[in-house]
Amino acid sequence: MFNSAGERRLAARLLEMKDPGPVVGMGFVQHDFDAAAFRDRFPVRGDFLLYAGRREEGKNTPLLVDYFRRFSARRPGLLSLVLLEPEAWRCPSTATASSLTWGAWTSR
Repeated sequence: MFNSAGERRLAARLLEMKDPGPVVGMGFVQHDFDAAAFRDRFPVRGDFLLYAGRREEGKNTPLLVDYFRRFSARRPGLLSLVLLEPEAWRCPSTATASSLTWGAWTSR
């Protein structure tokens, strides 16, 4: 089962399957993004990877942080990881302030 048609196509290609399963999610709507307004609101400089959503083990957030930590060790300063969510989540002790930018968001 997939959240979007694009996700389903990717699975079909990678798994070399004609029908990997149905699309059952609502999909994703792409919105215009104002990078300047985002940077005014959050102290992010340079290129970044944005994750906006619940930070929890069920969403594999610790795995994302671990992979990003490894990536940053190989390519220091290339990219920041920005995690946005209204609820607190304990950052793993292996993460560093130089590789992660934390923030919170509201629906506004």
